[in-house]
Order: sequence, then C-alpha cells, then structure tokens
Amino acid sequence: MIVYRAYRFGGIYGMRYHFGRAGDALPVHSHARDTHNLICLQGAVWLRLGARRLRVNAGEIHEFDGLIEHTVEALEPAETLHLYEHGRPADFQDDFIGTIGKD
Repeated sequence: MIVYRAYRFGGIYGMRYHFGRAGDALPVHSHARDTHNLICLQGAVWLRLGARRLRVNAGEIHEFDGLIEHTVEALEPAETLHLYEHGRPADFQDDFIGTIGKD
C-alpha cells in the first residue's frame, strides 16, 4: 500500500509517498504542465517515463517533463518526494492525504 500526503513549503508544492513494499506502484499518469522532480528519500524505485525505466536510489533526484506519462514503482519499501515547478496543480488540494492499493 502507498500512503501519500501533500507537501508544502512556501510556494513549493509536492506530494510525499511512502511505498510499503516492493511492487507498490503509482498509476500511470501525466501532468498538464509541469517539470517534475522526484527525490528518493529512502529505499529505491523505478521511475518509468514512457518506454524508459530509470532506477532512483535513496539520496538521488531526477527531474523530468511531467507531460510524459510516468509511474513510480518501489523496488523495496521506499519513500519519495515529488515537487512541481509551477506549485500546486489545479486539481490538487493543500491537505491531500490518502492511500493507494491494499495492505
């Protein structure tokens, strides 16, 4: 199961995800307009950008065009922080918190 929570610091907005186990993955998605930063805080994840697959380890940052369909899949229990260049996307709320998947 993935637990997510909105992250905000001044004008910086993002989402923090905790992946409970290997194989937990975000649904494939894209963003209307944004450069996206993925910061791996703990563990390791696959970042899939279209047909490309990149391993991102704890302490690494990867920047990419959010218009590209993408997903993040945990290789082990992991935590990531996703920051958006243009602040909060219109369809996001400051107090987003929730889960994806099952225990």
